[in-house]
Amino acid sequence: MRAHTAALLVALLVICHSVYAAILETNGSYKSCRCTKQTSDFISPRRYESIEIVPFGGACRTTEIILKLKTGQKLCVNPKAPWMQKLLTKIRNQ
Repeated sequence: MRAHTAALLVALLVICHSVYAAILETNGSYKSCRCTKQTSDFISPRRYESIEIVPFGGACRTTEIILKLKTGQKLCVNPKAPWMQKLLTKIRNQ
């Protein structure tokens, strides 16, 4: 009887956690992505000094590309933008 009660309690806990996680994800509270907006516009290499590639994982479900501009600002770029795809391919082949 105790094993049955314990199993039922564990199942109930798992169901409650799944529902809670789904609610957080729907509300956007579950994400911890650094980029809230992304651009697909071409950014000249002369305008930025570094590229940070943050792979998807954890709570953020997209790959993030963050350019640090020479002005000190950071700009998020859509990793699926055609020019960024070419740049990423070039970086991987080096």
